[in-house]
This record gives sequence, C-alpha cells and structure tokens, in this order.
Amino acid sequence: MAEIAELDHMPSRLPVAVWQAFPFPYAMSIAGSMAHPAIKNLFDLWGSVDGEITRGEYVFTVDSGDLSVSTDFQNGDGDWCSLSLTGDGLVLAITNNGERLNLAVPADRLDQVELYEDWFSHIQLH
Repeated sequence: MAEIAELDHMPSRLPVAVWQAFPFPYAMSIAGSMAHPAIKNLFDLWGSVDGEITRGEYVFTVDSGDLSVSTDFQNGDGDWCSLSLTGDGLVLAITNNGERLNLAVPADRLDQVELYEDWFSHIQLH
C-alpha cells in the first residue's frame, strides 16, 4: 500500500466526468509541465463559471452544461484549430485546406502530460 506522502504527490487518475476543479496534485502536474499555456488554461478553467473568458490572445468558452472548456483560433501556420477539454478528454482539431486532423488524449490518460506537450507548434498563434 502506498504511503500517505506518496499519495499526496500522485496525480489523480479520475476521468474528467465531474464539473469540479482538478485535484491539486493533478493541477500542479499540468501547471509545471511543458504543455502550451492554452492547454494549461483549459485545465485551469475547468470547473469554473460559465461564459467566455479571454486569456492572452485566446478566448475560452466554459460550459458547465456539456462539461467543456474550448477555444477556436487560427494558428501561425494559417490552420483553423479547435482545442477542447471535455468529459471524454483533450482534443485538438486542426483543419487545413478542407482536411481535418484530430489529436486526442482520453480522459483517463490526461495525467500523462507528455501525450500533449508536443502539440505546442500546432497551437502557436504567431
């Protein structure tokens, strides 16, 4: 059985199915990662009040009705992108010349930040 000190520092493996803030160790793991600030903002805004929130050059839509936080933007390469965190996980949809690419991390693997740290180049605005 894990020591209490170990449990205090382990990210939660709970899926994103409840509209509440992420547990502190989980949130700190994401905050301290090399993930793009837009992704970090999705996690930070999860479980907050409904509405549109501007952070930097991104406008995030927080919707407690469908348990989602999302942002739509055109990246520096001219691709149209949608970045969202839902009960199903984290999704980056990239559309370029009518072709769509979806990159996704399921909810039960969101604590594996290395799965989406390399999305940085797709999310950069400039």
